[in-house]
Amino acid sequence: MCAISKEPSFPREEPTTIELAREVNEAIGKVASYLHDLVKKPHITDQTDSLEVMAKNLVELDESSQKTLFQNDESSSLKEALKDAGEIVQNILIQPLSIPGAKKDISFLEAAKAFETKNALTSDLRKILLSFLQFPEPTQRMIEELELLQDDLRP
Repeated sequence: MCAISKEPSFPREEPTTIELAREVNEAIGKVASYLHDLVKKPHITDQTDSLEVMAKNLVELDESSQKTLFQNDESSSLKEALKDAGEIVQNILIQPLSIPGAKKDISFLEAAKAFETKNALTSDLRKILLSFLQFPEPTQRMIEELELLQDDLRP
């Protein structure tokens, strides 16, 4: 499984809208950057460590975007952009994908959470990424959408 920290949660102050926007922006940037690399260097789908990085980036993006859905501080244009970005990211992450060779329709997030390094080259995450390479236009649109979200989240 993807090594996800299970450190105990201690009550702490909620991040401010600006802090959360930076966190989500950074997480989106990691995923968008990986997808850019994928398009330029398709062979990264053959590298276990590269696949593991993407799995961790997707889980991190999910965790960051989940926080946006529960923001309770003041209303602002940044807060609205943050909430919108969180909803769009969640749609990208949890939308079921019909991927050739996958056992069932699976979401990007499910594939990331189920990723195991010992089965990296047969993982659903790798199959999704290979599918992205087969359909470059939708992949490029997703990259562009992620980049637009990043622009919206710059304070």
